[in-house]
Amino acid sequence: MKKGWYILNYHDISWEENDFTRGIGGTFSPDIFNNHLQSISKIAKLVSIDVGFNHWKNGTISHPMVSIWFDDGFAGVRKYALPILNNYSINAAVSINSAFTSREDMFWRFKLSYLNNNDLLRILRSKLKKVGYRNGELVKDFTLNNFNINIINEIDEVYQENTSNELRNDSFRIFDKPSGILKLIENGWLIANHSKSHFPIGEENGISFFETEFKDCQKYLENKFNLHSKFLVLPFDRKEYRSTKLIKKFNEFNAQNDKYLVLVGNEINNNFDGNNIIKRISVSNYTSRDLIKHLKSI
Repeated sequence: MKKGWYILNYHDISWEENDFTRGIGGTFSPDIFNNHLQSISKIAKLVSIDVGFNHWKNGTISHPMVSIWFDDGFAGVRKYALPILNNYSINAAVSINSAFTSREDMFWRFKLSYLNNNDLLRILRSKLKKVGYRNGELVKDFTLNNFNINIINEIDEVYQENTSNELRNDSFRIFDKPSGILKLIENGWLIANHSKSHFPIGEENGISFFETEFKDCQKYLENKFNLHSKFLVLPFDRKEYRSTKLIKKFNEFNAQNDKYLVLVGNEINNNFDGNNIIKRISVSNYTSRDLIKHLKSI
């Protein structure tokens, strides 16, 4: 591996799969996650996020360092990843979406997954035709590539009409409660701002929500945890779909120059060059051998 700060981006660590998460990806079983860490530790130094950040910011990276970052605030991260990472004496980062942690609203992609796994997409397809959907298109692709609030409302309407209050309330157990986030904080984990609702706010169709989405999540973090996060973690971050206005929006939001925009990018972080941009590496459905091969190829 080349020298640099590698940040591996995971989502959930869990044995569980259900109608909301099935087909979405991003979940690894605890044993596979531990196998990843074991393999990485043989060829690079595992470090906590704050250690890697300080080396990066101070320009003192001299060898390959690997940190772990989780997105969305899943309960499995505290339940399974926390004790596993304790065995390696490192902490990780978790990016939370305030709407999910507060139980205000379910992730709209998970609503889609539930509809798909319960033969309800046929109803949504009919409704989406008025916003440009054509038969044969994948609904998950159409809704993301053509994102707008009308589409979000159509998804929610079908979801609400075809689920019970009991099911909707129970579905939130996927995400950690504030008490669980507090436990991570007590264990030295970094908590980051992943926006309120996980809209594609770095892409052209969602860029107008950039400021309000991050502000809403920041307000929640301050009120619930007395926490001011300096890390803005961009949802989705499909590199080829990034808006040309993204960096300008970030710079306007970061007028005090005290925040960092966290992307995916699948790149290594080398010593700080003056740009407040942190890049991560998305972990796909890799075996330990495939993961190491991928990291060595970057």
